[in-house]
Amino acid sequence: FINNSLLNNLGLFSNQIEIIEYYAFVNCANLVILILDENKMRALNKRTLAGLTSLNDLYLESNQIEYIEDESFGDLKSLSSLHLSRNQLRIVSKDAFKGLNNLFYLSLSQNQIEFIDQDAFKHLEKLFGVQMAKNRIKAIHKQNSLFQLEKLEYLEINHNPIVQYEAGSFDYITNKEIKLFFLYKSF
Repeated sequence: FINNSLLNNLGLFSNQIEIIEYYAFVNCANLVILILDENKMRALNKRTLAGLTSLNDLYLESNQIEYIEDESFGDLKSLSSLHLSRNQLRIVSKDAFKGLNNLFYLSLSQNQIEFIDQDAFKHLEKLFGVQMAKNRIKAIHKQNSLFQLEKLEYLEINHNPIVQYEAGSFDYITNKEIKLFFLYKSF
């Protein structure tokens, strides 16, 4: 995408993309929406999305993503929504979302997530909504930074095999205006 500084929206969905070369989008600084749904990508690293400083919405749903390198989204300072549903993620590491200071919405539903580092959501101070339905989450711990987000109003963690719930896990939710909170069939 050499010299595509005027490009605002890019849809590369429903292709057979397995790998995106490092710095492929470095000359797309004005890109606002990037849709990479329904491809065959397996991993993201911190050089894959480098240069997308104006990106607001990133769609990576229905790929085969198993691994996100720490700080893969580091250049995406303007990102407000990140869609990672229907992939193969098993672990959400401490710094997977580091740098996403303006993230408003995060979708992680229908993955294979079993482990979420307790500090994975620490940097997401503006996060309003999180979807994590239909994963393999077995325990809810009160130290998890997700439950300490002041702006969180929408949380969906239904259809997980939750067998352990630590008392006081939701005591840290300080937002009295929380609208939806789903734990349905999470047993």
